[in-house]
Amino acid sequence: MTGIAVGLTKGHVVSRRKLAPRPGQRKGKLGKRVKMIRELVRDVAGSAPYEKRLMELLKVGRDKRALKLAKRKVRRLLGFCSNFLVRTTRTQT
Repeated sequence: MTGIAVGLTKGHVVSRRKLAPRPGQRKGKLGKRVKMIRELVRDVAGSAPYEKRLMELLKVGRDKRALKLAKRKVRRLLGFCSNFLVRTTRTQT
């Protein structure tokens, strides 16, 4: 705002108010409890067949093929599978 009556920044000069965050702004954020429950379910139930195939492709080194498969199935899976492989290789060595 420039105080000028015309132009893109026309109008009375004011400062922006600091607003409190609304509940909708934390929508989609993963809580501790939900994260723990999801990890527990994944440990108990195991992986889906296509997730197992993804992990096998990543073990062999076919990263590009694994990326294509992950994109085709579910976009968030590639990060999960690569993290899973890192964890399993650390625990085995």
